[in-house]
Amino acid sequence: MNRQMADYLGYTNSPYDALLDLFEEGLKVSTVESFFKTIKGPLKKLLTKIVKSKKYIKVHRLEKTKYDTAKMKVLNEKVLNYFWSDMDRFRLDISSHPFTTSFGKDDTRITTWYHDTDFSRSLMATIHEFGHALYSLQSSDGLEMTPVAGGSSLVIHESQSRFWENFIGRSPEFINTFLNDFREVVKDPKLTADEVYLYFNKVSPGFFRVEADEVTYHFHIMIRYEIEKEIIEGKLKINDIRETWNTKMEDYLGIVPKKDSEGVLQDIHWSGGAVGYFPTYSLGTFLGAQWEDKVNKDLKGGEYEKIKLWLERHIHQYGSTYTLKDLLKKNKLNYDPMVNLNYLKKKYKNIYEF
Repeated sequence: MNRQMADYLGYTNSPYDALLDLFEEGLKVSTVESFFKTIKGPLKKLLTKIVKSKKYIKVHRLEKTKYDTAKMKVLNEKVLNYFWSDMDRFRLDISSHPFTTSFGKDDTRITTWYHDTDFSRSLMATIHEFGHALYSLQSSDGLEMTPVAGGSSLVIHESQSRFWENFIGRSPEFINTFLNDFREVVKDPKLTADEVYLYFNKVSPGFFRVEADEVTYHFHIMIRYEIEKEIIEGKLKINDIRETWNTKMEDYLGIVPKKDSEGVLQDIHWSGGAVGYFPTYSLGTFLGAQWEDKVNKDLKGGEYEKIKLWLERHIHQYGSTYTLKDLLKKNKLNYDPMVNLNYLKKKYKNIYEF
């Protein structure tokens, strides 16, 4: 059906171009290929240095530590109230796969999930989805009930969710703010901020995209992009997807899924027909670093309220008025993957001491 849709929509070079355009206006295979070519080598080198570091640990103890689900729910609500106090327009629920939906700026909802162990899975999902929700919550009143209300392109949207998840949720400032709550959730009064920081920022190849760290995350996206592009272009057969997936996982991350639920069937995108979506995750993540860089330069440090106001003023209020290209131009920015690459190199060199 996606191949047929691409034919209906029309394209010049690849049918995948037509599908990319559905999620990011004007995005082409050539752009995505160039982007991944730019980041793949540096990320592989960085991952190799981390894995060979004396500080490297495959599994942090908190990943195996059981947590109190009831207290975790309270913590998620507390974090959201800290970021956004007007809960009459916003709510949190539970789902098997975290997502955000909005029926207007006065009714925006997010979901998270809970597991027996590894409380960061729930917390980071909550913060990630808040980033999406904030886009809708801060869209201008004047755009409500128009086609351009709410968040713009998928790349811009993902830049917001990943901004909050990576630059806010994994930061020392955030950890220190909620350290006592973390101690209660895992029932460990001696838990230190340094230990939580390493836990939140640990790099280690894993099976699940939504739980991947800042370095390995993009290999998960490359795998999905390469597979769906080849399917749409008729170069890969459906029956070969599992084997191709597992081969690419071993090549990029050095691990092989033991079952499809931790491999090829883990995402909801393909079953929902959303082909062309995945590249926006990586592109958005890298853009998030540029927003963070610009926020720091403009605010020279600042509280969450100031950050929210900055995002509203420069991004959110415009809803879908501007394309990615035009929004970057308005903010005097060019899309530059090196900003995120440099951030990752500096951050993880300090953490893993190589």
